[in-house]
Amino acid sequence: MVDANTREPLVGATAKLGDVKTMVFVKLDGTFLFSKQKPGTYKISVSYEGYKKLMEKMVTVSESGTQTVDFNLESLTTELTGIQCLFYRFV
Repeated sequence: MVDANTREPLVGATAKLGDVKTMVFVKLDGTFLFSKQKPGTYKISVSYEGYKKLMEKMVTVSESGTQTVDFNLESLTTELTGIQCLFYRFV
């Protein structure tokens, strides 16, 4: 799981596996793994603070095992229109 613009891994982002309610965290290299899943079709939901809302994908796991799915999350950007600094002098 990476940032859509910078391609940097989103370490600590969460990935949830459908109705099973299993949650894992993204590792330093941007990967995550759900182990010991039975063959079938699952919904994977991912999210990360400061990024656009939850992204979901359907994944089919076969008898052969590993399935690779890429997630590219877009960051939320906020532009400031100005900053107001207040200074108080206590006497």
